[in-house]
Amino acid sequence: MKRGGARRGHVYGKQEDSLSVKQKYKLAYKDYSRESVVSPRRKTVQKTRKPAVVAALARLGAWEKATLSCIQELGLEYQFRIADVVRCLERRGLPNPNNRLNKRVFDAVNRLVSRGIVVKGEDRGVYALRRDLARLSVERFLVFPSVDSLVSRLGSKLKGFIKQKPSEGTENLGGGAGVFGVGLGSVRGWGVVRVHGVSPPGGFVGFYIVVSLLYRGFLSFVYNYVRGFLVSLYGVSYVREIDSLAGRLFDYVVSGARVVLGCHGHYNDSPGDFSPLSPDCQVHNYEYGVDLYVPGYVAQVVDRLINYVKFYVKTPDEIREGNPRYYEDLLRSFGPPPPPPPGFNDLVARLWSLLGSRGSIGGL
Repeated sequence: MKRGGARRGHVYGKQEDSLSVKQKYKLAYKDYSRESVVSPRRKTVQKTRKPAVVAALARLGAWEKATLSCIQELGLEYQFRIADVVRCLERRGLPNPNNRLNKRVFDAVNRLVSRGIVVKGEDRGVYALRRDLARLSVERFLVFPSVDSLVSRLGSKLKGFIKQKPSEGTENLGGGAGVFGVGLGSVRGWGVVRVHGVSPPGGFVGFYIVVSLLYRGFLSFVYNYVRGFLVSLYGVSYVREIDSLAGRLFDYVVSGARVVLGCHGHYNDSPGDFSPLSPDCQVHNYEYGVDLYVPGYVAQVVDRLINYVKFYVKTPDEIREGNPRYYEDLLRSFGPPPPPPPGFNDLVARLWSLLGSRGSIGGL
C-alpha cells in the first residue's frame, strides 16, 4: 500500500477545504527532502506509559491481538485497511468462506477503535494505530505476539482451517519465521531478477534510454521525495537504517549473481513457459533486457519486496477515457498545463533520431 505525502487517504494528512487551488498545489507537492527535520524523540507527542499499555493490550481478545500483530508485521502502523489484515491471516492458512474472515477482522478493528487503540482515517476503510502506539510499534518498543502463535486459536473458530507446519506457507514481512527468517537456507535452486523492455524502439538503445531515465530521473526523484517524508515522520536515523539494510541486501543480490544480456520471445508468439534470454536478437526480439540469476533464497526475499511496486504512465486521452471526472478535476485543480519550454521539441527529436540509428550515440 502506498504511503504518499499529503494526500486525502493519509490518516494524519488532513487538508482544509478552505485552501485555495494554489495552496493545495503547493501542499500536494511539498518538498519533504528540503524540510528541516527534528528527531521524533524531541517532538511533543502524546505520552504513553508502556506498562499500562502492555497491561491493556494483554486483555485483548485473540482477533484483536492478531490484527495488531499483522499491522506490525506488515509495517502498516500509520495506514492500513481490513484487506491487509485479511491477506496476512490467509497466508497463515485461515480459510475465508463467504468472507467470514473479513467480518471477523472488521469486528476486531471496530473493537480496537472503541478502545482508542485504532483510529479511523479520513477516507472510508482507512485506519491507523493511535499515533503514540504507532511510534512505539515502529521503533519496536512495543512488540505484539507473533501471528503464528495466534493462528491455531483463531483457526479453531473457523470451519475448514488446516493447521500448517511452521516451515510451510508462512510468510512474514516483519522478521521472524517465514520468508524473512529461518528456513531461507533450505530454499534450493536459482531465481531470476529480470529487467526487460517490451519491444523498445531502437532495441538496446531504446532500452538503455528508458533505464537511464528511470535511474537518473524518476526513481531518484521518488527516492528523495519519499525519503524526506519518512524522515519527517520517524527521524533521519530510522531512515538511514532502512537505506543501510536495503544497500546490504542489494550487495547480496549482485555479489552472487550471474548476469545475462539478451532478448527473447516473438510478438504474439511468445512461449507460454518462462523462457531464458538468448543472445540472438534477430529472431527473438520481443523483449530486450538483463537477467540476474541469483540464489533462490535471495530471489524469494527480493520478490516479496518489489512485488508491491507499480510504475506506468497515463496520457491525458487515456485518463479522459478511463475516468472523465478525474480528467476534469485535474484541470480545475491545476489549470491548463504550460506549453513545451524552449528546446524540449529538439530534445525529443534528438532522442528519436538516436532510436532510429540503433546505436549511433555520438554527440548526445
